[in-house]
Amino acid sequence: VLRAMLARKPPVQPNVRTLNTLLRGCLLVGAPTEGESLLTRSEKEWGSPPDDSSYEYAITLLCQTLKVTRAAALIEALRRNVARAAGAGTSPPAGSGAAKAPLVYVSIARAAALLGDVEAWKLADRRARAAMSGGADKRG
Repeated sequence: VLRAMLARKPPVQPNVRTLNTLLRGCLLVGAPTEGESLLTRSEKEWGSPPDDSSYEYAITLLCQTLKVTRAAALIEALRRNVARAAGAGTSPPAGSGAAKAPLVYVSIARAAALLGDVEAWKLADRRARAAMSGGADKRG
């Protein structure tokens, strides 16, 4: 479908709704490489930045395939974007709200538990609980 959209003359430009639909498809079939590629292409090629849902899908997809380190790195990048924007007094970039979503931390906690990584599980659990209560995790 995506190839057909882009092959049309003039091309039909995908937007964030297209991205999120494709990411949900990646979740259903367990396609993390394709999901990461879509996330990157969305902004760079299509000019449509991912939103909070896009990042939640991508992080969940990475965790579904036990790529906890990559999922955690993506969340940390989003957290840095939020902190940078707060320090500059500007609005955080699109998608940064996913860094506060309990779902992403629950996904990481689940994957870390499956991998037997107790420390990563504890950190993700603390962050999930803090996100659910609306507070910040002071311990990392």
